[in-house]
Amino acid sequence: MLARGLMEELAAVSGCVVNVSSIAGSRVHPFAGSAYATSKAALAALTREMAADFAPRGVRVNAISPGEIDTSILSPGTEKLVADIPMRRLGLPEEVAKAIYFLCTEQSSYINGAELHINAGNMCKPTTTNLPRLCFSDIRIKRAFTIPRSGKVELLRVET
Repeated sequence: MLARGLMEELAAVSGCVVNVSSIAGSRVHPFAGSAYATSKAALAALTREMAADFAPRGVRVNAISPGEIDTSILSPGTEKLVADIPMRRLGLPEEVAKAIYFLCTEQSSYINGAELHINAGNMCKPTTTNLPRLCFSDIRIKRAFTIPRSGKVELLRVET
C-alpha cells in the first residue's frame, strides 16, 4: 500500500489521503457490475480503517464517491440517467477536483474517515425497481423442521 510506504512523509507534513470510490460502492448502478461495485464498497471500508490507523500520526484519510461525471469514460446510455438525477445534470470534473482539494485543506482538518458523495443528490432519491414488493406479512411458511444438533430452523418452502 502506497500510503503506508509514505507514512513518514505524510506524518511529517500532517498530510492526508483521499481515496476515489464511486456511487456504485453504496448502491446498485446500471453500468457498474458486481466486481467494480464490490471493489468500491471495499474502498469505503478501507478508508475508515486507514483513517483510524493513520490518525494518531496526524494523517487524515477520507474518500470521495462521485456519481455521473462528464468525462470521456462515461458509459453509453448515461445520458438517459440524467433525468433521474435530482439536479438534472452530469457533474463536472472540476467539481470533483474541488471536493478533493477541500478534503486536503485546513478547512477540513477535523474530517477523518468520511466518504463525501458528489452526485447531485442522486443518493437522496428513492431507488426504483421493476421487481414486485414482497411484504413479510404475505409470507406463509408451508413446512419447516428443526435440525436437532444445531437447533436451527431450516425453511423448506415458502408460499406467497
